[in-house]
Amino acid sequence: MLSVTTNGSGSVTYNGTNIRNETSTFEVHEETSATITFIPDNGCRTKSVIINETNVTKDISDNQYTISNINSNTTIEVEFEAIPSIIEFADANVKAICVANWDTDGDGELSEEEAAAVSDLGDVFKYSKTLTSFNELKCFTGLTFIGQAAFYESSITSVVIPNSVSTIKTSAFHRCPNLNFVSLGNSVKRIEDFALSGCPKLHSIIIPKNVSSITARALSYENGAFTSIIVENDNSTYDSRNN
Repeated sequence: MLSVTTNGSGSVTYNGTNIRNETSTFEVHEETSATITFIPDNGCRTKSVIINETNVTKDISDNQYTISNINSNTTIEVEFEAIPSIIEFADANVKAICVANWDTDGDGELSEEEAAAVSDLGDVFKYSKTLTSFNELKCFTGLTFIGQAAFYESSITSVVIPNSVSTIKTSAFHRCPNLNFVSLGNSVKRIEDFALSGCPKLHSIIIPKNVSSITARALSYENGAFTSIIVENDNSTYDSRNN
């Protein structure tokens, strides 16, 4: 007996039968072979193929797998999934750091799903002298803060903060000599001491409407470069219209 179960966005064909989100059973002769064909929907892929509790996913070739010498009561479980959206990094060095730390499926890429699962950047970018732009940080939607000294004394040039972030912690971008562009997410509420100070090329910044706390040394310490600090009009705490 051969039993085939499928789940997700795709189907399996065996012996002229198409199997989709169901279990089908077939009478087979023992010690014969059976070729299974996997047909993921558009934008999907075969996530896993389990035969008698053994994962054979890596052995699939051209969306097919052949079982040799079938024994009685062979079970096949197939699961399909959407192909992850791969992040296209502008900076290869940023990508290398991200892949080294958060590529959970080992494909050498970072998907939006993998990025969204990150809750803390830690210090993997701290002191890095090979960074340029990291606008793809906007894809890290699991972050609620940019941690203390996360990019301290790095060579980062530009960054887009995800809308999930509410706090830019102490010294997050302190002493980044090449930083010239920062886009603060709409959810940022607090900018702590030295978070964006000591960045001589950062001349302007827009303070979003939800920011309610900017500590005294968040922007100014070791930094005389700001020529424009614009506060969004509907911010209830800060106002830049008369500056």
